[in-house]
Amino acid sequence: MGRLGTVPLAAHQIALSCASMTFMFPLGLSMSAGMRVSQALGAGRRELVRPIGCGAFGMACIVMGSFGLIFWLAGPAIARCYVDDAAVVALAAQLLAVAALFQLFDGSQVVGSGLLRGMADMKVPTAITFVAYWCIMLPMAYWLGVHAGNPIGVWRALVAGLAGAAIFLAWRFFWKTRDRAI
Repeated sequence: MGRLGTVPLAAHQIALSCASMTFMFPLGLSMSAGMRVSQALGAGRRELVRPIGCGAFGMACIVMGSFGLIFWLAGPAIARCYVDDAAVVALAAQLLAVAALFQLFDGSQVVGSGLLRGMADMKVPTAITFVAYWCIMLPMAYWLGVHAGNPIGVWRALVAGLAGAAIFLAWRFFWKTRDRAI
């Protein structure tokens, strides 16, 4: 983002700070859900794993959906809390609108990862995240953002990478927790 100039870099930092703060909620949820899944499996209570996962996914969607709504509706006001520069505020508000879209994906991907880690499933989730972030998101961010000179393109690529990771990690969890699969 720094290659695009000081205004895009400043706006990026504002949006990234906000997204990083909200990410802490599903990250904590992910850790606790992973521990609950491990405990249920260790106790031989396999029937609890899917409900634990559904609850964690649901809670992450509620929390991150709420934050996304705040980013969408209050983006300019949030950006003005950081800086007075009108150009930075305008771009940061646009980036926060894109961040509003990826909040559900960001929460879901970290919860899916934590649940699978609790099931001692790490190789496939690692491959999923590698492909989503390094093979899809990073080249897309370069092409849509740096190459095109569009800071919003970088964030659109972030949406694509997070969406891919979230969808496939959730699919992996539900596939592994189908009847008699655990």
